[in-house]
Amino acid sequence: MNFLFTERLTKSHGYFSHTDVERAADLIHMFQNKNVDGILCIRECHGCTQILILIEYDLIQSNPKPLIGLNDVTALLNSIYKRTGLITLHGSVGGTFDDNFPKKDCIDAIRKPEQEMILQNAKRIKEHR
Repeated sequence: MNFLFTERLTKSHGYFSHTDVERAADLIHMFQNKNVDGILCIRECHGCTQILILIEYDLIQSNPKPLIGLNDVTALLNSIYKRTGLITLHGSVGGTFDDNFPKKDCIDAIRKPEQEMILQNAKRIKEHR
C-alpha cells in the first residue's frame, strides 16, 4: 500500500492544517487523483463541518473511492453519502496507527467488501457487553 500526502499535511493554520478552502481543495484533489485508491483522514477534526459547503460533490461522485474517518469526520462521511450515494467508512484515522493496529483487517475490509468480517476491536467490545 502506498501513501500520498497533501503538501499542507504538516502545515498549521490555527487548529487546522490550513484554511477551509484549501482543505476542501485537498479533499477534492485526492478524489480526482487517479493514483489514489482510497482516502484515509489523518485525524478527527471538527473543521470538517466548515468545509461541507465547499465540497464539489459531483466530482466526488464521478471519482468514487473509499473515504475513512471517525468522530467529527462523520459529518463529512454522511454528507458525501447523502449527496453522492458513495459508501464511506467510519474507522480509524491515520494518526491512530501503531504496531498493534490490525492493518491487514482494515485493508481487507476495503478491498473485499463482499466478504463478511468482524475486526478484532469490534469482537473485543462485543465480549465486554
